Amino acid sequence: MLVLAPGVEVSPFGDPFRVTFLAVANDSRCPIDAMCVWQGNAAVEIGVRLGMGPTIPDTLHTAATPKDAIWWGYRITLVALDPVPRAATPVPPGDYRATVKVGRFGPD
Repeated sequence: MLVLAPGVEVSPFGDPFRVTFLAVANDSRCPIDAMCVWQGNAAVEIGVRLGMGPTIPDTLHTAATPKDAIWWGYRITLVALDPVPRAATPVPPGDYRATVKVGRFGPD
């Protein structure tokens, strides 16, 4: 598991494949100090790139689909987004942390 701050790019396997947490596009998750009928959803923008190529954006979700994406033989899964919002206090964009799981996909 990787915990990424906005703007952080990692190469999880030490090869040319890179993943970046770009931003939170939308966060409608139920605040921790509220009662909600539905848990809500956050849309997390990630970027993927191979080597020195361009960063390609993709969007993963906490409760809706897709929660994962496959790029160049790797599966990226959004596991969690922290912190959970509070009703009266919006989360500053720089405070978000996305936990992602990155694994190789397909035949070895």
